[in-house]
Amino acid sequence: MNDTLGEAALIDNALAAIGMVLARMEGAPPPLPADAPRPATAAMVVPMAPIAVQAPWVVMPSFTAEYRAIHCCLTSASALLGVTQTLIRQPASPTPMERLRQWDDVISQTKTAGRAAYQAALMLTDKQVD
Repeated sequence: MNDTLGEAALIDNALAAIGMVLARMEGAPPPLPADAPRPATAAMVVPMAPIAVQAPWVVMPSFTAEYRAIHCCLTSASALLGVTQTLIRQPASPTPMERLRQWDDVISQTKTAGRAAYQAALMLTDKQVD
């Protein structure tokens, strides 16, 4: 990449945007079908646990499979952007310890992305998700 600072800023913006969408999803009541009767506003409040504590399909059991899959896809995208961020921001001459820490981060984020994408696929194919 020619302009790593510019690219890093764009990735930061993308991560922030995904973070805002996830925060809205985690704090919003589940979407209702168009023909469903509308309950009172107070009854629509759904308590949510932080996503770091529970997986989205546990946190949002009353949400549609599509809605939960969207959450998983955004989680996956966020993790992959984290991988990109780590790779862009690596020092020119990292110490062996820095390199190890970076690769551990990349591996962890890649696993998170893959697992979240896989969970989304399972949800959309109507398979049981543990």
